[in-house]
Amino acid sequence: PFTSLRTINLSGNSIVRIASGSLPKSLHVLDLSRNKITAIEGLRELCRLRVLDLSYNKISRIGHGLANCTLIKELYLAGNKISD
Repeated sequence: PFTSLRTINLSGNSIVRIASGSLPKSLHVLDLSRNKITAIEGLRELCRLRVLDLSYNKISRIGHGLANCTLIKELYLAGNKISD
């Protein structure tokens, strides 16, 4: 189901983490802003992502969670306390 989805807006849902495999691999735009996410994880398989909004979460470091997302053109991280 949802294998052709290109855009998902999940902002403002008190999401704490994204489990690997929980989102469609077809996504081009993902808005996870204004949640409670602490780590960039569960996004590795989203290799078609072009826009990712993780602004206003609780992310403190970037790490390698986006290593496979080589097509990203826009990455929003405002409002996090990143110390990486």
